[in-house]
Amino acid sequence: MVFNSSGAGYIQFCTEASSSCSSATATGDFSVSAPGTGSFSVLTASDTGIIDNVMDTAPSTSPFTYLPVGAPVSIDNYLILNAFPTWDFQANLLAAASCVATSTQMCLGPFELNQNGPNVSVTLDVFGTLINTADGSTSPFDIAFTGQYLNTTIAAVEIAGESPAGIFSDSWSATEDATPATEPATTSMMMLAAGGLVMMSRIRRHKY
Repeated sequence: MVFNSSGAGYIQFCTEASSSCSSATATGDFSVSAPGTGSFSVLTASDTGIIDNVMDTAPSTSPFTYLPVGAPVSIDNYLILNAFPTWDFQANLLAAASCVATSTQMCLGPFELNQNGPNVSVTLDVFGTLINTADGSTSPFDIAFTGQYLNTTIAAVEIAGESPAGIFSDSWSATEDATPATEPATTSMMMLAAGGLVMMSRIRRHKY
């Protein structure tokens, strides 16, 4: 996950082969952390998938997909569950974060930063449409991603995130909800490898 409050930014998830995001890749890896509920109860902790790495400037730079903040899009297979190829998680909106700035809370672009005692969490939300290409059925979905930063402050995370070195989190999680006509379904997902907040210039150094 990448942010830069003063310019272009990337949201990058690492791969199992590059667990520190040492190279720019089109997608990152994740694994399902536990069985889901409702329609997602078919998922198990052995299920894996991939998720797009994105940037918020157009035209996007390969291998990243263009996903602007607060603008409608249609990105098919933004998230893929490997065992369920007919499930198209189409991203439609990277929501702009909105909050009242306090000593323990700040919003920057799509990111909400919260001070939790000595630690900081960074959250962002993606909304979209789950399309079952086997039967054409659709359901709205939302995914909330959270990265954790220990023994730091919101100000330090912001400064580091905008520095050439960037800021990296080796722990992130996501919860995804889809709401069909008859029942809600929820699943929680965690990366197989590492994920993190890495500054744009850090990725650019590896890309160019």
